[in-house]
Amino acid sequence: PKTKAFALYKTIGFEEQNGHSLVKDNSLTQHLQKTGKPLTYEELDFRQLGTLKENMERIHASLCLPLNSQETLIGIIVLGRKVSGDAYSKEDIELLESLSNQASIAIENARLYEQVKDLSENLQEKVQEQTKELQGLNETLEEKVQERTRELEQSRQEIRQRAEELEKWYKLTVGREL
Repeated sequence: PKTKAFALYKTIGFEEQNGHSLVKDNSLTQHLQKTGKPLTYEELDFRQLGTLKENMERIHASLCLPLNSQETLIGIIVLGRKVSGDAYSKEDIELLESLSNQASIAIENARLYEQVKDLSENLQEKVQEQTKELQGLNETLEEKVQERTRELEQSRQEIRQRAEELEKWYKLTVGREL
């Protein structure tokens, strides 16, 4: 699968430059995209993900949690060692995985909300534009109707005038009224 480029959003307890090196490590994003599961430092095999293990060791990262939305990696939470120095237990990881799932849902909801908001604003603008266009067309139509009404009235008057002239001519030439 194609891997997205990720940017560092927030660092707490890590040096920012170290966070950048971990985020730029495609092996991390590819692994998390492929498995969809948390990755602990202890699980890494040096032969398979050596660069990733080195990067995690250098910045003291112990756990990477994927943020997934519809089976797509949208972010990563990277945690350092526990304050106690202990490894993350199965229960710790399950709790953190549950929290990362909730964070993923919140991020996706925020993204969808922004998308709906943008669509709504665009729709409102489009409605206003089309309303303005229809008003302009309506004004043009009203002007043409008035113009055509004037032309018809003028034609009616001309016809009436000609009819009167014909009636006069008929009276004069034939000598009787209609």
